[in-house]
Amino acid sequence: MINVNQTFFKHPYRWLMYATNSTDTEMLEQINNALPDSNIVLAKWNDNDDNFELSQFYKTERFAETIYESFGYWSVATGLVDLRKDKVLSRRRRNLHGKSLQASFVILYNDTLNHLTDYRDRNLDSITKVSYTLINLMIDCMNSSRTFTYTDTWGYYDKRTNTINGMFGELFYNRADVGGTSAFMIAERVGLYEFIAMGAPTRAKFIFRAPTLSFVTNIYYLPFQANVWYSLVALVIVSCGFIYFTYRISNMRSPQTEEVLRPSDMFLFGISAICQMGTHREPKYASGKISTIFFVIALIFVYTSYTANIVSLLQSTTKSIKTLEDLYNSDLGFGVEDTPYNINYFQLSKPGTIHREIYERKIAPPKQQSKFMNISHGVSLMRNGFFAFHSEGGTAYKIIEDTFYEHEKCGLVEIDYLAQIDPWFAIQKHSPYKEIMKVLLFRIREHGIQFREVSRVYTKRPVCSSHGQSFESVRLIDCQIVLTILAYGFIFSFIVFIIEKIVHARSIESKLCLL
Repeated sequence: MINVNQTFFKHPYRWLMYATNSTDTEMLEQINNALPDSNIVLAKWNDNDDNFELSQFYKTERFAETIYESFGYWSVATGLVDLRKDKVLSRRRRNLHGKSLQASFVILYNDTLNHLTDYRDRNLDSITKVSYTLINLMIDCMNSSRTFTYTDTWGYYDKRTNTINGMFGELFYNRADVGGTSAFMIAERVGLYEFIAMGAPTRAKFIFRAPTLSFVTNIYYLPFQANVWYSLVALVIVSCGFIYFTYRISNMRSPQTEEVLRPSDMFLFGISAICQMGTHREPKYASGKISTIFFVIALIFVYTSYTANIVSLLQSTTKSIKTLEDLYNSDLGFGVEDTPYNINYFQLSKPGTIHREIYERKIAPPKQQSKFMNISHGVSLMRNGFFAFHSEGGTAYKIIEDTFYEHEKCGLVEIDYLAQIDPWFAIQKHSPYKEIMKVLLFRIREHGIQFREVSRVYTKRPVCSSHGQSFESVRLIDCQIVLTILAYGFIFSFIVFIIEKIVHARSIESKLCLL
């Protein structure tokens, strides 16, 4: 019996053993791996009752005292009689009789050790604070003592030293029974650890304030549809042509009172009317005055409609940034919360993917300082400009709730980068306490305790209150197109000025030559 590979006593193997005397029983007690997940039935012959007495035994940990459970009995006459009150193994063996369970937690901020349960500084190590309460409650339900260790990272494989550090290193090298801080269930970890229950339902993501429409498009074109713009162009051309015709007719009827009207004058007249400006030419006759005033009135209605729409659009936000590709192609600034898992996932993103492009061109461009930063600084940049910040949602929203004005909380956009499911609690591979811990954590969740702790620690996404909205001042970027047109106009006028100077100089030279 003793020579049997003791790993075979672990779940899911089942054993039926027969003891003929007390010596056999003592030998069975030397099976140190008969832990809470073992399923061994021990049969002893009872001469008085002419049957086999059945019992089960296990140990809370290696080299601990053997604990016996009554199973029932079997005889030829009655068959198997099961006397167990509870047939679920994990429920029967939940009491570990004071066995010390070791848990490892991730602490990124030293002061968190002083505020694990008082709900202060909820935005710091939020996931650990939720996990700490749940793990403590689970250990209490197992009637165990506890030993806690703290690390500054979740744990990743180091190729240089061929080791795993952090919390997962504690689990891998059997220095911890359970990972106290929930973690992402990634492919590299599934083969090395067991994931038993979901922790705090939160994930890191890019968060940013939706930029105004003028940030991504020419907003001055949007108030009217394309066919309306075409109609307006036709209106200006036809109206200017008709007014030019009335000027010419007036000039024919009274050439001594009317100056010569050139097509360039009509072009400037049309521009002046569109911009609600005056004109340096006034018709002398009723036909010209009537056509001019009705043209100006028509443009007043167009101008009123246009300005009413443009004011609204200048305050509107765009919904065109919905994917990582949209975010990458935008002009938004980028920042990432300086945490171990963010650094690891961004650095290990696969080449040729949009994730890698974002890391190499937006987060850590060559010969430039990386964009990993403190969360408070990142959220302030997000508030003051066009900036996308990658952070855990509940953590960032706590600062947003405290520092943003009500209208600034509207238009927040989230885009997932890691594409991971919510974090789970991890334990050692083939842990004998797996089923016990798993059932207890699920019960804690079903009874609403986990939801209560998450609600106390994590801040939900701020609600956009309609009565809290207000108009913001128009920013320089909103006037980008206007300034561009102005710059092109100055350049064009300067070119025309140079041409006029050259033509004027040549005309003077030709006149001198004739003299």
